[in-house]
Amino acid sequence: MTNLVKTEFAIAGLIFITLLIFWFLWLMEERQLRRIGQSLAAQSSQEVFSEAMIADLPIPAQRYLRHAIQVGTPLASSLSLKFTGNTQFGAKSKLWPLKGTEILITPQRGFLWKETLQTGLLTQNGLLYYANGKGRVRWNFFELIPDPAKSGGGTNDAAKAMLGRFITKYIWTPFAFLPQQGAVWEAIDDEHAKVTVSVDGTPVTITLTIDAEGRLQESVSLRWGAKTEDGSFAYFPYGIKVEEEKTFDGYTIPSRLSAAWCYGDVNREPPLVFHYAIEKAHFS
Repeated sequence: MTNLVKTEFAIAGLIFITLLIFWFLWLMEERQLRRIGQSLAAQSSQEVFSEAMIADLPIPAQRYLRHAIQVGTPLASSLSLKFTGNTQFGAKSKLWPLKGTEILITPQRGFLWKETLQTGLLTQNGLLYYANGKGRVRWNFFELIPDPAKSGGGTNDAAKAMLGRFITKYIWTPFAFLPQQGAVWEAIDDEHAKVTVSVDGTPVTITLTIDAEGRLQESVSLRWGAKTEDGSFAYFPYGIKVEEEKTFDGYTIPSRLSAAWCYGDVNREPPLVFHYAIEKAHFS
């Protein structure tokens, strides 16, 4: 056997062992994800939505919740959904296809978010979650090969970043904005209101824009992220603009929307822009 053949066999063996290690790590993490999903499971409430639940809230809050939840709808504990859409790395960049394959949101507990991003010939699989006070971001090429540049977890920054992301998804779970769930409302004017929710002892305030019919038009909150020029973490405004809505299981939620970091900052181009179209949603 020539030295060239030996080298080729050695390289092939090294690649095989590396892929085997990646597969083993993927398998271990998938098992952990199943445990996280189980920890986010919550029993449905026996209560149903009624006008009495929102009678003491500011007028914009009443208008929004009355529109978002049909009277008599059972109060859900969690939401599962799927979406299609795209993302832009900068407001002027190309649109890259994005697909949400498994989304579970359980207010006050956490969320599990799996998505697939297609960038040219490369397929990247993203996993993001917040549960039990911990947050994680994982990106793999073709399900298996880690992308260390876009992955991170186990740090306080990761937990704070995923907590902020989690709270922005509350616009899809309007039952989480009920005072019975601990939400605190404050009217700004007839079309704007602030709602504060708490997760693991951390309060987060969201500013909502609500039209005359109670439709949600915009959501803005502060999120912790590495969006500074030097890559360090800080709080940045994260905004969501609602374009369409649909009703699922008695809940009317944004079904088509765009979202961006550094929202409303006239001095900076948004570093990331997302576009979502909800395909399926189920409240339980």
